[in-house]
Amino acid sequence: MPKRHPIELNRAVPGGRVEIFAVRDEGYPDGWFYRFQYYHPGTGELL
Repeated sequence: MPKRHPIELNRAVPGGRVEIFAVRDEGYPDGWFYRFQYYHPGTGELL
């Protein structure tokens, strides 16, 4: 099984990438749903 890398949203991860999405949805507090996607620093693969 491949080694897992920690997801770090509070600081930059060298070579990694995080995408943050806000989607309007009245079912969530303040009407917004937030989604985070983290990409592996070595392969760029979505984790």
